[in-house]
Amino acid sequence: MASPLSIAPGMRVLCRDAEWLVQRVDAANDAGTQHAVQVVGMDDLVRGCQAVFLTQLDRIEPVDPRKTRLAASQRNRSIAPLAPSCRWRSPTQSWRPGGLGRTAA
Repeated sequence: MASPLSIAPGMRVLCRDAEWLVQRVDAANDAGTQHAVQVVGMDDLVRGCQAVFLTQLDRIEPVDPRKTRLAASQRNRSIAPLAPSCRWRSPTQSWRPGGLGRTAA
């Protein structure tokens, strides 16, 4: 019998030489011994890319947070601002039928 899967949403995992953030884990067969792991890329090469890895095909290793090291970012924040979807939104900028907030067309 296969060992239970030790991967849960929110965990970081290593797969195919890249680090990924787990978004969802689904059973890939009726017995529950194989899983489909939905992830989003965290490394520079795969950042923001979404993928699905199958436990029967890929070796997925959980990253132990106790063995990680916090490092300061080397990126210049003025060059790469946050994406619009990441910024706080003002309640006055909400969409309304027939116009866009207070600036109707």
